[in-house]
Amino acid sequence: MNKALVFLFLASCFYGCMPSKKFKTTEGEQILYRYVEKGKGIQVDSGKVAEVYISQYLETVDSVYQEMVYSGAQGVLIMNPGENPMIRSFMLGKVGDSLTIKIPNVGQLRKMTPPNLPETGWLRMEFRILSVEEQDKYEAKKAKEMEEKLAYYKIANDKEIQVYMKANGMENVQKTESGLYYMITEEGNGEKPEVGGEVEIHYTGTLLDGTKFDSSIDRGQIFKFQLGVSRVISGWSEGISLLSKGAKGTLLIPSHLGFGAVGSRKKVPPFSSMKFDIELVNIFPAQN
Repeated sequence: MNKALVFLFLASCFYGCMPSKKFKTTEGEQILYRYVEKGKGIQVDSGKVAEVYISQYLETVDSVYQEMVYSGAQGVLIMNPGENPMIRSFMLGKVGDSLTIKIPNVGQLRKMTPPNLPETGWLRMEFRILSVEEQDKYEAKKAKEMEEKLAYYKIANDKEIQVYMKANGMENVQKTESGLYYMITEEGNGEKPEVGGEVEIHYTGTLLDGTKFDSSIDRGQIFKFQLGVSRVISGWSEGISLLSKGAKGTLLIPSHLGFGAVGSRKKVPPFSSMKFDIELVNIFPAQN
């Protein structure tokens, strides 16, 4: 066979196997997509969970205007497409695929684009599909991982609190079965509150590194809630019930009795131990 023909044949095979540089349009929609790299893994399908690595940009049709929204974020998507054309776009791929999709700022698709995007603009998303799993298997795996984390931090927080107490010369501190540490710094002269009754307290909360994240004293406003019923952390419910009216005390609360794996208000990181200085100002009996 002629060498030139052999070269053309091999070149056509090579380029025929390469991802297309041209965008295609999803069926029934105006979203453009193209494959940047082809993978060989499991196909993304409805009802499954996909972990993706994604970047997002805003751009005009002529690409004169371009703005990065975020880059290199890893996220989890549950593939229940419904009326969401973007999720259907993700379902074009399989594990190992890298794709670019472009969502025009027109019609119903405007609901999916940021408000600062020009009318002639596109929301461009570049993503790589890292893994795909059945939803029940994924949730079971994550539940097991969380269980292991909680067990780890229960021990780690306890050690952290003990180190803190030693470093700060805290004596006469008592520990409950739940893992709460408490110290009464000033005895009260009244009764202890009962579950279902209301309490009024002043408090200051800090992380163990001294960072203050909340204080009723700084706000100049007493805090009132129903003990054992309101949605306060369990370390509060238990610790405050150990004080009598007028008493002051310090609570050292491990994360499993505090804000746990979630944290709070961007001020308390996940799995953080906390210190609360509390004054039980007043108590009110439960209403029958």
